Amino acid sequence: MFNAVKEIIWHLTCTQCKGWFTFATMEDKYCIERTTFHCPHCGKKGRTDTLKVDTTEYRVYYKY
Repeated sequence: MFNAVKEIIWHLTCTQCKGWFTFATMEDKYCIERTTFHCPHCGKKGRTDTLKVDTTEYRVYYKY
């Protein structure tokens, strides 16, 4: 038997330096647009613009 928890990982890209970092949460309804972040690479502070990703063609392939 295994215990499992769901974690949502947001990938953020700084519009100034193009560096990226992640933000993890376990809250399904977390509103990331309301959070102010600072870039760990250049220090720029700001909020996010969430991009919509078309997942209709997204496939996960497992190699057994």
